[in-house]
Amino acid sequence: MMSLLIGCEPPPTAPVRPRASFGCSGAPEAVASSPLVPAGRVEVHKISEGPDGPHVRVVAEGAPASQVAVRIGEVLGVVTRVDRELDTIPVSIYFPDITVDMLGALLRSSRIRVSKPDWQKDHVLVFRLTDAPDVAPVETQILPLYPSMSLEQTASLFCHSAASSVGWAQVVGNHVMIADRRTNLDRFASIVERVDQSMPHDEAPIAAKH
Repeated sequence: MMSLLIGCEPPPTAPVRPRASFGCSGAPEAVASSPLVPAGRVEVHKISEGPDGPHVRVVAEGAPASQVAVRIGEVLGVVTRVDRELDTIPVSIYFPDITVDMLGALLRSSRIRVSKPDWQKDHVLVFRLTDAPDVAPVETQILPLYPSMSLEQTASLFCHSAASSVGWAQVVGNHVMIADRRTNLDRFASIVERVDQSMPHDEAPIAAKH
C-alpha cells in the first residue's frame, strides 16, 4: 500500500538588504541678496613688463568689480579668483599706466582687496571685499563611540545642533565622520559631552529606523 504525502512549498524569503549608511548636513546659510550691477565698459591692456611686474592700462565706467577683475586676469593670462559679492560693487576708474600692486592699493578705496598668493609660482590674482571675513578651513574629524547614543543619533545631533552651512556628518562603518570649521567642531564637542553625561549609560541606544 502506497502512501501519498501532500504539502506545499514554503514562501520565498525576502532578500536581506544591506543597511544603508546615514548622512546629513547643516542647514543652508541664508544670504541677503544685493542688486547686481549691470555690465559696463571695461578696457584693460597690458603695456609692458618691468622689474616690478606687469604694467596695465585700466578703464572702467560703472562696471561691476567682478567684471574688471576677470578682464584683468584674462589680459595678464593668470588665474583669477573673484568673490561673488563683487558683482554688487560698481567701479569707475582710469589708470593709464599702473602695476598690479599699485592697482590693488588704489582699489582699496572701492572696498576691493587684491592679493597675489604664490605669484612667482602659480600666478594667481585674488579679488575680495576688504570687509569680507577670512573663511576658516573645513576640518574632518572621526568621533569616538558614545555609549548613550547610536551612530545615527550622534550624526543627527551634530547636523541639528552645531553644523554650519558647510558642515556634514556621515556614518562610516562603526564610526561617525564629521566635517566643519574648527569653531563648530569645538562647539559640538561641548554639546555632546553634556548630552552624553546626562543620559543613562545602562540602556542600549535606540537604533534609528530605516
